[in-house]
Amino acid sequence: ADPRVAIYTDEVYNARVAGAFGTFFDLERVEVLRGPQGTLYGRNATAGAINIISKEPGDSLNGYFKGSFGNYGSVQAEGAVGGPISDNLSGRISFQTVDRDGYGSNIETGEDVDDESRHSVRAKLVWEPSENVVVKLTLDDTEQRDNGGGGFHFIQNVSGFLADGLRDGYVVPENPRDHAGVQPDFSLDNSGASLQVDWELGENSRLTSITGYRDVNSYLIQTSDGTTSNYAPTSFEEKSEMTTQEIRWSGSLGSVETLLGAYYFTEDNSTLTLAPLHYRLFEVDVPTTPTFLSQGFDAGGVQETKAHAFFAQATIEVTEALSIDVGIRRSSETREATEHFQFDLDRLYAGSSTRNDFANPRFNPGLPTADLKSKWSSTDGKLAANYTVSDDTLIYASFGTAFKSGGFNLGGLQSPFEPEDIESFEIGLKSTLMDGRMQLAMSAFHYDYTNLQVNYTVETQILTANAGAAEIDGFELEISAIPMDSLDLKLNISILDGKYTEYTTEDPGRPDLGMQDLSGNQLQYSPDLKIYGELGYHIMTASGELVPRVTVNWTDDQYMSQYNHSYVAQDAYALVNLFLDYKSDSGWFASVYVKNVGDKLYTVAENQTSLFIGNQIFGQFGAPRTYGVSVTKLF
Repeated sequence: ADPRVAIYTDEVYNARVAGAFGTFFDLERVEVLRGPQGTLYGRNATAGAINIISKEPGDSLNGYFKGSFGNYGSVQAEGAVGGPISDNLSGRISFQTVDRDGYGSNIETGEDVDDESRHSVRAKLVWEPSENVVVKLTLDDTEQRDNGGGGFHFIQNVSGFLADGLRDGYVVPENPRDHAGVQPDFSLDNSGASLQVDWELGENSRLTSITGYRDVNSYLIQTSDGTTSNYAPTSFEEKSEMTTQEIRWSGSLGSVETLLGAYYFTEDNSTLTLAPLHYRLFEVDVPTTPTFLSQGFDAGGVQETKAHAFFAQATIEVTEALSIDVGIRRSSETREATEHFQFDLDRLYAGSSTRNDFANPRFNPGLPTADLKSKWSSTDGKLAANYTVSDDTLIYASFGTAFKSGGFNLGGLQSPFEPEDIESFEIGLKSTLMDGRMQLAMSAFHYDYTNLQVNYTVETQILTANAGAAEIDGFELEISAIPMDSLDLKLNISILDGKYTEYTTEDPGRPDLGMQDLSGNQLQYSPDLKIYGELGYHIMTASGELVPRVTVNWTDDQYMSQYNHSYVAQDAYALVNLFLDYKSDSGWFASVYVKNVGDKLYTVAENQTSLFIGNQIFGQFGAPRTYGVSVTKLF
């Protein structure tokens, strides 16, 4: 399914989150827009938008090289060189490599797990054929091959249940960062291109065209029961090819600042989930070798998505102090798919649990299939008032709606899940205080979701369904200050109250409980409180500047399941990071760091499997304590 935070790379939308992997280097900036973005960043941006902007070539020869070394054998290198090629043509090329040993190992093979090996390159050309036209071409490519990829670790058994492998005498790792069963194997090939053309049509008038293409292929194989049994080695494969086209005009109509645009998106993607099953799962009297597998699950499909939208936004200056923002977007999306599903215990799976053995044809003519087609549309808008109280203080209030399209659980042989809609209300204040030494931002908001899309586990598949309704009330405070010379202070406090208000469903892990009313349950991954603080002190030396820094990130308790089970949750935790930065007068930068100083073991995601393989809990851990040094040279 599509993310509800829209991610853009150089203003090109990534429908697959993996499309943003490998792009966080040689950046001009990263723009983070919180909350629903129903007008300008409208496609599926019900929770926000992130825009990753790469650096321009520059007017003169420039660049950098950065090398980093740390524990777990971590070696990173990145660099860039850019500048003019001719009078009206400039270019830039940059790269990044990331290689690290695993945070754990497979207790059967001794091989690393949760390691990382990723290599990326980007090239950009900027051509100015005339004073009024600028053409930008950007190409990028990322390749990742490692034993990470988000593979989950065995956390615990649900009370009263036992993983099938443990039932039969197999074991799970004693060290939670280790792994048992089939060796995780992850691969990602991610490439893209964008062409942006800007025409200055006159004073305060610009026409922009952005054409984008992205090709993302990913593969992951991992264990499904977490034990040494190898009862259900499961592979996930996804291929996606996306094309986007956006045209927008910005300019002034009298005193009204206006933006008009049209957007088109198309994607061909396919998914395949394979889970050959050991016959001992069903307690059938057969040879007990772990490779004695049936064909088991074979589910997936191909899908074509076409979406288009028209949008407009205007800023009206009512008075010198008061301005009104008005926006509207009309979105339409069509999805067509052919899916298949097979659960076959009669045929033997001929092969071992390795990647090559799972690369079978995407469609077997003998598999049962289903054809799907749905279309959704929505009209969303924004209305905001901004009032300048003084040169240093702005207050605002806004109302907006946003839309996330529905979709199909490919291989689930189900009706489509419905679109997710949201209404948002926000008030806030932004101010500069203490003669410019302090920046303050406060906001309070209310979100009202209809048909909130949620995930749940059925057998070996994670599927998407709709909760009836949900609400979030929140408050956020941001402070960035220089309370005294050489001292930097940053503080962010976020308070959330997110609840389901209408949601009746069955828990696949506890079908004995029947239909449950989850109204009042906390939204998953929504801690009541998060606090971030940063403190840095600048020390001037004869050759440069030395800055010791400390950051603290505290996260409250949070559930990772809509059922609010205490065993699918993460207790409150704090992460402390230490840095010692040095900046020389000659363009050298160096930093020594220790992250997660307390070596806190915490999960960033958890999932309860189904009764089918034991009802156990899997989780993905955050990084352990890491330390190292990085050196950067600018030119």
